[in-house]
Amino acid sequence: MTKLISIDSSNPDWPEAAFSYFAKSIPYDNEREGWQHSSLSAYQMGCNALVKPGYTLATNWGAIPLDVSHTPSPAPRWDDVSVAVIKLANQRHELSYRRADGSPQLFVKRARAMTQYIAAGG
Repeated sequence: MTKLISIDSSNPDWPEAAFSYFAKSIPYDNEREGWQHSSLSAYQMGCNALVKPGYTLATNWGAIPLDVSHTPSPAPRWDDVSVAVIKLANQRHELSYRRADGSPQLFVKRARAMTQYIAAGG
């Protein structure tokens, strides 16, 4: 796979890192041999982020990998790709947030309590 040219000189490897994250985080459909977005916006954004640089071909259900990638013109904006990464990480429950004082947000406490309630057979 051809390396993308980065316009961010402070971190020239960000396109490859973002692609790797999308590729491992979006559900892969072995029958269709591609990433399945399941009409969920975070997965759709991830699939679109894989399509723009030429890593994949868009389908109505997701994206299929291509053998050869190319340098996009113009290159995808790093901030757009960053938003897609954050949305996907949030969709996969890989992010957590705290209040300014360091305490967990209320919904985190409620989610933890609900999980414990369900685990206890309630």
